Amino acid sequence: MTYQDYCGKNRLIFFAGNIYNRIAFKQIDSDLRMMFFVMKNEKKRLINDLCYFSALGMSVAIAIFMGLGIGYYLDNYMFNTSPWLTLIFLGFGIAAGYRNIYLAMKKSRNL
Repeated sequence: MTYQDYCGKNRLIFFAGNIYNRIAFKQIDSDLRMMFFVMKNEKKRLINDLCYFSALGMSVAIAIFMGLGIGYYLDNYMFNTSPWLTLIFLGFGIAAGYRNIYLAMKKSRNL
């Protein structure tokens, strides 16, 4: 709390000297708290949506890189069929990424 905040609160208490002003300020305070509570719920929903869609982007990227990694490993260390298994598993990874997007769209339509 800064000095200006402290002085502002003292001025507000001094200004709200009579009973009517105290009741009015309590009403304003409760209204502001209600507005903050509503904004807080909107912020929570916004943060939840941002987390969901960022997780969706990460799952697409992870699916693609996993397909690429598995294909590269099988090509270079197991079967020596470079680049065919890399391309096939990269296609599987891309398909899995699109499947994740499709499932997210399906889920968002149900909401």
